[in-house]
Amino acid sequence: TDWGPKEAVGYYHWDHKSPGNKWVKATIWGGTFFQHCVQAIAADIMANGMLKAENYGYKTIFTVHDEAVALVEALTKFNYKEYEKILCDLPTWADGLLLIAEGWEGMRYKK
Repeated sequence: TDWGPKEAVGYYHWDHKSPGNKWVKATIWGGTFFQHCVQAIAADIMANGMLKAENYGYKTIFTVHDEAVALVEALTKFNYKEYEKILCDLPTWADGLLLIAEGWEGMRYKK
């Protein structure tokens, strides 16, 4: 690299976008491994929260990166503060992790 040598793992992957659809060499290094692990753990925690929320009647209809969107009937007992709390109910293996959710409610999805 421009800033010096960096240890990396080399591997081959199938590149269907390259001319001729062929195996190409690629590398991955420690920072990328760590990033992938963090994202996988976040996805597991979010999936756990969405499953728990469904048990309370919050039907998750889609996700966008780190957002979970639930569809509920208007003027019911459901509210986004309770949904936040349920989504943050951690599995036992993540006990002690600091986690905060921020939500809102509306008639349409917005970014």
